Amino acid sequence: AATGLIVQDLFTLPFYSKWYTGEKVWALHDKLVSIGAAWQVLLAIGALEFPFIQKCIEGTLDGTGDYGFDPLSLKSDRRAVTEIK
Repeated sequence: AATGLIVQDLFTLPFYSKWYTGEKVWALHDKLVSIGAAWQVLLAIGALEFPFIQKCIEGTLDGTGDYGFDPLSLKSDRRAVTEIK
């Protein structure tokens, strides 16, 4: 990630000149913070992390990395989780 930040500050592809006007990463960060977009990202990530934090507080994590997020019901074999333990 750090390499990507450095490279995009130093080098841009020629066809990006239509959209890119020479902003640096930190200037873009400050702009996102000033218009409130950073709060939107923070709240979205916080909403995704909330169930995990709740399980940590309750002490119900089983150590398998299974946080119970399966909105499409793709996890059909609970035996596989038991075998990992």
